[in-house]
Amino acid sequence: YVLLATATEKIKAGKNFDFDDGPSLRGIIIDLVEGLKIACYGILVSMVALMANLLPLIGQIVALLLYTYCFAIMFVDYPASRRRWSLSKKIGWVKRHHGLSFRLGLLPALLSEQWRQDASPEYYRQGYMETGGGPTVRIRLVGELAYLTIKSPLTTIARREYEYTIPIDDGTEMLDNLCGNIICKRRYHITYGGMIWSVDEFYEDNAGLIVAEIELESEEQTFPAPPWLGREVTRDARYGLKKETKQNTTHGKEMVGDMNTKQKWSIKDAAELYGVKRWGAGYFSIDPSGDAVVTPFGSDHGPRISLYQVAREIEERGFSMPVLLRIENILGSQIKLLHETFRKVIKETGYQGQYKGVYPIKVNQQEQVVEAITQFGREYTHGLEAGSKSELIAAISMLKNKEACLICNGYKDEEFIDIGLYAISMGFNLFFVVEVPGEVELIIERSKELGVTPNLGLRIKLSTQAEGKWSHSGGDSSVFGLGMSHIVEVIDKLKQEEMLGCLKLLHYHIGSQIPNIRDIRAGAMEACRIYEELINEGAPMGYLDLGGGLAVDYDGSQTDYHSSRNYSMEEYCWDVVESVISVLDRNAIPHPTLITESGRATVAYYSLLLFNVLEASSFLPPPVPEKLPETKTDLLENLMETYSMISAKNIQECLNDVLFYKSQARQFFKHRQINLRERALAENLVQHILIRLTQVAKKMKHAPRDMVHINKLIRDIYYGNFSLFQSLPDVWAIDQILPVMPLHRLDEQPTHPAVISDITCDCDGKIDTFPSSYEENKSIFLHDLKEDEEYYLGVFLVGAYQETLGDLHNLFGDTNVISIQVDREGGYKFIREVEGDSVADVLNIVEYDVRAMKNRLRKLAEDAIEKGGVGNVVAKKCAQQAKLFSDITLASRTLSKCDEIAGEIKKQYGITVATEEIDADRVDHLIHLMEKVRPELVINVALPYQDLSIMDACLATGTHYLDTANYEPPGSAHFEYSHQWAYQEKFHQRELMALLGCGFDPGVTNVFCAYAQKHLFDQIETIDILDCNGGDHGHPFATNFNPEINIREVTQTVRHWKDGEWISTPAILHDDARHFTFNYPEVGEKESYLLYHEEMESLVRHIPGLKQIRFWMTFSQPYITHLKVLDNVGMTRIDEVDFEGQKIVPLRFLKALLPDPGSLGTNYTGKTVIGCVIKGKKDGKPCGKYIYNICDHAEAYTEVQSQAVSYTTGVPAMIGAMLMVQNIWQGAGVFNMEQLDPDPFMEALNHNGLPWKIVDFPGKLF
Repeated sequence: YVLLATATEKIKAGKNFDFDDGPSLRGIIIDLVEGLKIACYGILVSMVALMANLLPLIGQIVALLLYTYCFAIMFVDYPASRRRWSLSKKIGWVKRHHGLSFRLGLLPALLSEQWRQDASPEYYRQGYMETGGGPTVRIRLVGELAYLTIKSPLTTIARREYEYTIPIDDGTEMLDNLCGNIICKRRYHITYGGMIWSVDEFYEDNAGLIVAEIELESEEQTFPAPPWLGREVTRDARYGLKKETKQNTTHGKEMVGDMNTKQKWSIKDAAELYGVKRWGAGYFSIDPSGDAVVTPFGSDHGPRISLYQVAREIEERGFSMPVLLRIENILGSQIKLLHETFRKVIKETGYQGQYKGVYPIKVNQQEQVVEAITQFGREYTHGLEAGSKSELIAAISMLKNKEACLICNGYKDEEFIDIGLYAISMGFNLFFVVEVPGEVELIIERSKELGVTPNLGLRIKLSTQAEGKWSHSGGDSSVFGLGMSHIVEVIDKLKQEEMLGCLKLLHYHIGSQIPNIRDIRAGAMEACRIYEELINEGAPMGYLDLGGGLAVDYDGSQTDYHSSRNYSMEEYCWDVVESVISVLDRNAIPHPTLITESGRATVAYYSLLLFNVLEASSFLPPPVPEKLPETKTDLLENLMETYSMISAKNIQECLNDVLFYKSQARQFFKHRQINLRERALAENLVQHILIRLTQVAKKMKHAPRDMVHINKLIRDIYYGNFSLFQSLPDVWAIDQILPVMPLHRLDEQPTHPAVISDITCDCDGKIDTFPSSYEENKSIFLHDLKEDEEYYLGVFLVGAYQETLGDLHNLFGDTNVISIQVDREGGYKFIREVEGDSVADVLNIVEYDVRAMKNRLRKLAEDAIEKGGVGNVVAKKCAQQAKLFSDITLASRTLSKCDEIAGEIKKQYGITVATEEIDADRVDHLIHLMEKVRPELVINVALPYQDLSIMDACLATGTHYLDTANYEPPGSAHFEYSHQWAYQEKFHQRELMALLGCGFDPGVTNVFCAYAQKHLFDQIETIDILDCNGGDHGHPFATNFNPEINIREVTQTVRHWKDGEWISTPAILHDDARHFTFNYPEVGEKESYLLYHEEMESLVRHIPGLKQIRFWMTFSQPYITHLKVLDNVGMTRIDEVDFEGQKIVPLRFLKALLPDPGSLGTNYTGKTVIGCVIKGKKDGKPCGKYIYNICDHAEAYTEVQSQAVSYTTGVPAMIGAMLMVQNIWQGAGVFNMEQLDPDPFMEALNHNGLPWKIVDFPGKLF
């Protein structure tokens, strides 16, 4: 017992009993005397317990309690202590801490200490000043800090609090001289379920008591309870202010409890957390095993089916997730509920008409939905509404009961009207609802032609405007419906044609998903007045169609929020019927047949999306270490200090500090001042600080704005196997809130606040708003993922609009669709199984020829990086700077070509270059590769079409970016920087640098201009960029870089800048193209053609006062002739054409036939000359300069096995990267080359194979 008690005290009580007397003779005598007393007390207790034990069960329980009480006193006095307490004092301590004493006495070695594992303590000493029952004044010492806190009296579980930092000396003096009831405790901050718990462990008179508290935004907020939490004592006066050690520290709800009694999670907690009872409408709940279940006949009727088991069986039947699950019985239950509720209300109110429901096909047009509704609705004469010819034909073919109403809304042409008239002649109860006056004449004309009397209705435009997302559907500005003057016009026309007797129905629609019952009532009453006037005009009438609007309580809040409703089905029916009665009974107007087009409420519940979670990315960091490792910097100490000093008073300071230290950690790591483990620890501390900052901000009335962005970081990301745009389009398009809940493990407590991302590469493809009873939740609590077990989630109430509106974003096709029907005995059967779209199906939908694509893809894979080209040059030039670029990874769609280049680098320079296969069109693939490699910088020499996807991946991974050419949309030959300039704010916020156009032109030519502006001119007025390739590759026709890009570039309309505007001139193939002869250094005279090039766009933006800028490129006459022929026969087209049943792009076909640019270097002779002729003023005088570079094809090939065009592009890319890595060029945002200091770049050109010259150019260019 002594061993157990000693271990328990050291583990459990810690220093609670450290305040003991020192050893003395008197103490030993007291020990002996008190030991004798306890022995006698124990004998007495044993005698009573033995006698009580002779009684039945009650006596045995009494005996157990007595022994436990005795053991508790023994614990307080166990021999290892130096405690000098009398027996009465020990008994008093046990009484004050009876709960703790009971457990310590009964199970001293089996007490949970789980909560301590993730906590590090702060030491508090505090006391209270007497205020005569008014506000509470507290003095608290925490380390070297002191705080003065003033709190209002506690009313419910909320209060106001004001806290101030005071000098430590003043705080100590005030605590010692002015305060009574001094309290000493140790406080732990424990993060659980994304929230921070404060756990206080007390000393001295309250030793042994441990209390936990949590601060929430409101008294109604729910939270996950940690497994170590005990009973709640929030309202227990014994734990109130100054009664003991627990102190209320904020104006918020606080959960306090004994930390050693485990509070078990239950399915009731799960139901409350996910709100299933609020939004499930009796169809969905949780069974004792923790599975989500469906009760398709309603909560009080029929069997409960496990959705988890259904999902498992679906996969066993060979269908993979995601799956759209349809439960057809729910359709029948909703139709029954709607009709029987109306019947009940009609009977109780004495209403003289009847009710006929109508289902608008547009809400869910799927055949099985319409078929099931007509089948279930047959006995209730439940009808259909059609808004197009296709829907009308479907309705006529599906409707099972001809007495049911068939409502025709929408635009009606002659064919639509004829179909409807034929349906009337076949006995259908069909109504043409007139939307615009012109429809009446056409209906009259066609009815006379076919000899069929139509049933007419009017859609009216009410002044009533409902609340919610669809408020624009009603009101005076509504697009659809007849105004008062139009109604009169239609009545007069019908009277003129003696067809007023055909007018039988009045229809209105003030919006879908109407959340407020007041609007429904107001609309019905306004419509009834018009109905009354139509009767007075002589129309027989008889039907009042209230349209849609019956809402679904998606979030379960039962409020007038747009995703909810503040009424029940019964209240809806009562208000509709009573409104009609209240208006029409005044003038004894006969009660009409009531029609509602309640589509959403009919079908929403019957469908849910099932999917599995693929993986999760956790935000919660490991525990804060008790001791920091020794490092070369003070980074970790600074972070720990920031963590310990967070309060409402300095939250902005702490936020600024942590963001600074976060950036500093990255810089320290880059410059090898900290190692990997130290950076990881720094990031963990940053996460802990962000969590605590978030908790503090929630308590503040006016938190810093920056915290809004921080709050969104404190969430895990669970990646679901589905496409939001295909399966849940309303979540993306209109921010629809849909309930989400795990299908199983609901008897386990979820601990991870999370958002759910789909598998598209779109940042909008996520669910980050979830139902709540009082506000929108920005996260949902989910469970840990188990290694060998799928984790299934369900998105509920998706039956309305989602299936047909879903699109092919990212070419994700339809999911598998499974329909089940449940029988009354608790079994279910699969009645429909529809396989989702395959990849080939989706490609065919968007008009791809799959067979042709296979061949095309094979070819694309072969020439993905132009066999060396610019990527080859960049890789080899970086390898020459191995001390700077210590780790190089070359990635491309074609791994074999990367391996070939890497092998050449290994052979030439002895440097190992890593290679990876990558699809640069896939952002998710790029992110995965960057997270694997963790580069400081990505040098993008891929196709211009891929710039944005690579920039997105850099943003996601915190990687700097550099490219050599601006983004070009694949479908148009249009070069401009607007697409990439739009990323300025994103890169700035992430503190990342994106360098655009770091080739030669654009690139070096931009730097030439910046250098001239800095050193050679006071004012630049004109710039002419001249690009000459004076080489010979030995082929009749070939391009020097990617043929597709090159030909698109040179065949587009030419533009140049002059006097503040862009001037367009004919392309080079046109006879009127502008060109002139220029004598290029070391090359001679070449014909130079005016082109548009992207660097002109940025130079106009960044060179102030520029009057004119032009770009010229040399072309030989054979090149122009070849290109004209190809253009004339359509081979330069970039759109698809049909060829023998296959779709091909002529320019891509031509590319496959032309020589590979990477192969031209072998026999390439001659030189390139690229430079700028710049005119302006220096010292008030005209000035002209020509800055240029000459590069030899043969010399370039000797060095890096590439021709000079690739060389002049690749070398500048390496230099730009070098300056970025060295932090010579640095900044946050998107930059063009001329925005940066040109001097280091110009110097590097001379040392890396591209020397430049400057000569005077006094004359006129052209």
